[in-house]
Amino acid sequence: MAAGDGSEAEASGIGGLPARPAAEPASPTRGLLRLLGLYVAGLSGWELWHPAGGPLASALGSLAGMVPTVGAVLLATRTARDPRVAGVVSRSWRWLAWSLGVSLAGQLTFALEKLTRHGGTGGASPADVLFLASYPLVAIGLLALRGFRLEADERASFGLDAAMITLGSAAVVWQVFVQPTLAGDRQLGLETALGYVVCDLALLVVLAIASLRPAPAPAPPLRLLGAALALRLCANGLYWYGALARPRAPAGAAASVAYNLAFLMFALAAARHAQPAQQADEREPASVPSVGVSFVPTAAAAVGYLALAGAVVQRFTLDLGFLVVLAVALTAIVLVRQLVAVRSGARLAAVQAARVNEARFRSLVQNASDIVLVIGERDEVRYHTPSAERFLGTGPPLDGAPLEHLVHPDDRQLAEGLVKDAVAGPGTTPSAEWRVRWSDGTWHFVEVRAKSVPDDPNLGGVILTLRSVHERKVLEERLAHQAFHDPLTQLANRMLLAERLEHALARTRRGGRPVAVIFVDLDEFKNVNDSFGHATGDQLLIELAGRLLGCVRAGDTAARLGGDEFAVLVEEGGGIEAARQIAERVREAVRTPFLVAGREIVLGASVGIAMSDVTTDTAGDLLRNADVAMYQAKHAGKGQVVVFESGMHTALRRRLELEAELRGALDRRELAIVYQPIVALASGRIVGAEALLRWDHPRRGRLHPADFFRAAEGAGVLPAITRWVVQEACRHAIGWPTLDEAGQLPLLCVNVSPRLIGTREFVLEVEQAVLAVRLPPGRLVLELTEGAAVEDAPSTFAAMRRLRATGVRVAIDDFGTGYSSLSYLRDMPVDILKLDKLFVDGVGSQPTAQMLARGILDLARALGKLVVAEGIEAEDQAERLREYGCTLGQGFLFSHALEPDEVQRRIVVDRAVGG
Repeated sequence: MAAGDGSEAEASGIGGLPARPAAEPASPTRGLLRLLGLYVAGLSGWELWHPAGGPLASALGSLAGMVPTVGAVLLATRTARDPRVAGVVSRSWRWLAWSLGVSLAGQLTFALEKLTRHGGTGGASPADVLFLASYPLVAIGLLALRGFRLEADERASFGLDAAMITLGSAAVVWQVFVQPTLAGDRQLGLETALGYVVCDLALLVVLAIASLRPAPAPAPPLRLLGAALALRLCANGLYWYGALARPRAPAGAAASVAYNLAFLMFALAAARHAQPAQQADEREPASVPSVGVSFVPTAAAAVGYLALAGAVVQRFTLDLGFLVVLAVALTAIVLVRQLVAVRSGARLAAVQAARVNEARFRSLVQNASDIVLVIGERDEVRYHTPSAERFLGTGPPLDGAPLEHLVHPDDRQLAEGLVKDAVAGPGTTPSAEWRVRWSDGTWHFVEVRAKSVPDDPNLGGVILTLRSVHERKVLEERLAHQAFHDPLTQLANRMLLAERLEHALARTRRGGRPVAVIFVDLDEFKNVNDSFGHATGDQLLIELAGRLLGCVRAGDTAARLGGDEFAVLVEEGGGIEAARQIAERVREAVRTPFLVAGREIVLGASVGIAMSDVTTDTAGDLLRNADVAMYQAKHAGKGQVVVFESGMHTALRRRLELEAELRGALDRRELAIVYQPIVALASGRIVGAEALLRWDHPRRGRLHPADFFRAAEGAGVLPAITRWVVQEACRHAIGWPTLDEAGQLPLLCVNVSPRLIGTREFVLEVEQAVLAVRLPPGRLVLELTEGAAVEDAPSTFAAMRRLRATGVRVAIDDFGTGYSSLSYLRDMPVDILKLDKLFVDGVGSQPTAQMLARGILDLARALGKLVVAEGIEAEDQAERLREYGCTLGQGFLFSHALEPDEVQRRIVVDRAVGG
């Protein structure tokens, strides 16, 4: 029967098929079973309460009794043809379907005989041939359920069990049916009746044989088949009893009911036996059957003996009794002999298993990679496995050799302690790691486990099991080195430096000498990576690491902290002077040009020194102090050596606080712009203004850029502030009136960083700022310092050209202080040169300053550049610059920095006066 909902059906459990919960029959099958059950119940009730009368009624009753058989045939055929059931079950039910079909043909023949012979004679008929022909088909179907192949000993056991069941059943049949029949009067049909009964009993015997399996109980379909066969046995017995005795009692009606129930059981068994096909090979059992005493054949043998005992009691003779007693005694002796044989076989099997285990153990010991040593009372090697000779070399013999001869001198005390621990604690397995001399002469790490067995006469010592862990230890050391060393330079990393520094500080606290930390940071190392690539930068760092090791002493630790930051731990005393000497050697080593990839690279280093004292609590404190000193060295102009002082913490804290506050200054609208006017030296009228940034700090008041410029760089907000200054200044300048009737417009100068001006995004932002307020681009002048402009001349000059292409003008601020060559000045794409205050201060009275100022102005005129003199504070300075041809200037002589609205009023006033 197919499982209509797709669930798996219950296997029978016969023939190695796994027993599983039976699947619920499909809805058509379930409906057919219900109808069949209702039909059988109704028909049985009718036959019991209204026994058949005439031949016609008897024939119609026979035809009505064929309906359960038809239902059983249909369900058996469906189970046999269902592709989802196991092959064993399918083949079995194919034979059972044929047997049910033959029975159906017999029933039809029997009904026809009743009509033609008026009820029959009660003897044998053609229908009996069909009925009896169905029995072999049933037997084949039942035996097909085993469905697997047995091994030789299993076949023998199965054959013996089957023989016991058959012989025991035969004894019962002989005693109960055959012998009484032969002894009594022969009647017509008696042989046929006996044949039916014997065949039914034989089928039950076959079913019992088919059920021989390791499962503890038959599955539900098997029980249904047993019920069907038992009901058919009862039905045949009742029928032939009624046919031969010819009573008027309702034996025939009871036989019909039993027949109907038997075929209903066949139908139920077919429905319950349907199951999905198994994935495993049906010829293979799910579990290996056990060879032993089975209950079914034992019960059959017991029944046979009971039948024999009954026969002896009924027909007792001296010779028969003697032979029976002798047979029983011989059987008992055979059984006892079998038990003895079983015990002997079990003992032999145990001995054989012990020999196999011993051989297997010996093979394992001979081929094991672990080394096993047995150590005696004097710590001598009493026994060793062959692996010891393979791995521990071919030196002196191992047997009798002291254990200490095998162990590394530094580990001998550890080995001795391990053996003592094992002896002191029998049953425990202490372990340790030693080094032993290997066959190649090197020392190998091994993991050793010890166990004392003093009571074992075969050993009587301490068992040591050695397993090589050398590769693991080498890997651990390599990983430890990688964990505590920089992978590029192989110097100590920050973790190892901190660990050694903590140990050094601990010794200092116990009365040792103070220690020092030297913090080294390379100046402008980023330019090396940006200009020559990171590969060149890495090679430079590797060479620098070698130089650093040459600058320190044997007891000092040189470390790379990351990037271009290095540190040196000075532990051997000498105080601050020794630390200064090492720091100076490091700085000079960095200054020496590096030759990397055919290029000569010159670097500088800012160095900070910190000494431990009573206030130094941790390694982190001392490293932080050295870091603070290094930053002070950078602020002092780079390339310096600075020793940490306690006041530096305050300055650093203030700078960090300033950086944190500056990050939100734009959002809080604390930044402001004032303007330094640019005037025409001939008339004193304003022709433009330079935007100057101010920070209105909520606590410290108005701050100039010098007070927070470095904080802005450290906080990373300088680009954002510069963009804001450009946008805000353009918004202010659009409101300034023209300078005269001709429409001349005032200039707007804004200082910018060359790193920011070199980005294409900044050029677009400048264009957007100018377009947003409709400011003529020619009015905006972006100023760069001379030193910054020539630091990376190619990229900076390209950025200047992109800006000039938009109409914006470019100026060089602090001209004359950047030491630019004439070739740079010739190629520099600028419009305005702003003469630094350094040359303006002495122009009124110092001849040298006058000569320099005049030379610069003459050079600017020759190159077609406009010059603005900065920092004019006296009238004689202005007069001398006018005399030299300088047309524009700015300084306190003309005006202090003005607020945006004041600039606008001054321009209006100047135009009115000039007009």
